[in-house]
Parts: sequence; structure tokens; C-alpha cells
Amino acid sequence: QNSYSAFIQLMPVFIIIIVSVITQLMATNPPYSLFYKSSIGHVVSRETENLQVPYYVDKNFEKNYQGAELQELEKTVEKDYIDYIQTSCWKEKQQTELEIMFFTIFKSFKNKN
Repeated sequence: QNSYSAFIQLMPVFIIIIVSVITQLMATNPPYSLFYKSSIGHVVSRETENLQVPYYVDKNFEKNYQGAELQELEKTVEKDYIDYIQTSCWKEKQQTELEIMFFTIFKSFKNKN
């Protein structure tokens, strides 16, 4: 009776672990990366045809992506790259504004003393 009760109490934990394992097994690596990632096999350097955005793929990439599929993927690469650059610029701008604000506060505090 007690072992059955313990098993029932641990059942949600077992379910979470099983679902996590199944999810990991079903997850596939993306076909490209904007950065070199040897851990997932993205070691072959390529550039998009339109904007010459550098990206990395695995060694079997050319077998799987040709023609219209390659063009569609490269559009996605370029969109991801633009999003990445915009986000990086926004973060840098925020950091600069924060530094200016702190410098201004520090300067006004220093001038009061």
C-alpha cells in the first residue's frame, strides 16, 4: 500500500521526465545557423545569393536544399540576420543611453558636492 502510494505521488515527475526525453528525441537541428556551431554540425560556410549574408550548414546541406527550397531558406537566413542586427543595434543603443544617463547623474551629483 505504501509503495503504491509513493509511486502515485512520483507519477507526475516520471511523466515530466518521459515527455522531456521524447521531446528531445523528436527535436531536429535547424538546417542553418548564423554562427559556426560544430556541436550541431554547422561547419560549412555559405553566403546567401541576394545579400551575401554568411551562414553555416552541415555537410549534407546541398543534398537536401536546392532550387526553390534553397531560395526560400536563404530568404529566412536573411530575415534572421536582419532581425539579429536590429536587435544587436537596439541593445547597443539602450546600453549607450543608459551609460549617458548614469554619467549625467554622476556628474550632477559630483558637481553638487
